Amino acid sequence: MLLAFAIPSSADVLVIGLMPGWEPADNPKRGVRKVALRLRAAALPGVRVETFANKQRDQALRLVRQAVVANPDARLIFYGYSFGGAGVVKLAREVNAPVELTVQVDSFGRGDGKIPTNVRVAANLYQRDGRFVRGASCIRAEDPARTTILGNFRFSYKHDPLPLPPEDYDTWQRRFSARHAMMDADPAVWKKVERLILDAITSSECSTDSPRSAGRSGYPPPRDSPGCGCPAC
Repeated sequence: MLLAFAIPSSADVLVIGLMPGWEPADNPKRGVRKVALRLRAAALPGVRVETFANKQRDQALRLVRQAVVANPDARLIFYGYSFGGAGVVKLAREVNAPVELTVQVDSFGRGDGKIPTNVRVAANLYQRDGRFVRGASCIRAEDPARTTILGNFRFSYKHDPLPLPPEDYDTWQRRFSARHAMMDADPAVWKKVERLILDAITSSECSTDSPRSAGRSGYPPPRDSPGCGCPAC
């Protein structure tokens, strides 16, 4: 069943977060939801933030289309983790409207490596240490003249793993996709995502700082390297 949404005309920016796997849209333990709640708490004028389960992409699309009808100049920002990261690229293709920013976190899914031409700026955060689940290592613009790739930022937990509390991550996640789950558990990952979104909201151009710049704002030091070496980096 599709949900009904009312979009106020003052919604100048719509931020959509897509959750991983079969996670519900309102799970407060997941990084996607944590970022959304922090952005809401900031009470930025004209900004609406919503999260959707990966399987609810049709509802997200409906909301976006309503927002564009209510305000044709509305700026769209999409971010997601795991299957939700791949869903971000699919959603951008489906909206038939300009998208200010997409952010993929350890994206996992078919067709998540090529960013469509209606996206202005894109960023990718990933890890390649997992045995079974590894994020897309290199996103590229279909048309580099129209889309800027801020970077493909690699995080590694091979020599310095993060704890995965059993109350937050099930046995399968902790045993078979631990490195993938660590991307969700890493505060530095989500502080970087939040910073990218805030930059897109508050400035005409997104920041091109690497995740290491997050330390200037008192964020935890990230575990990243500045890219995969592909042409988009």
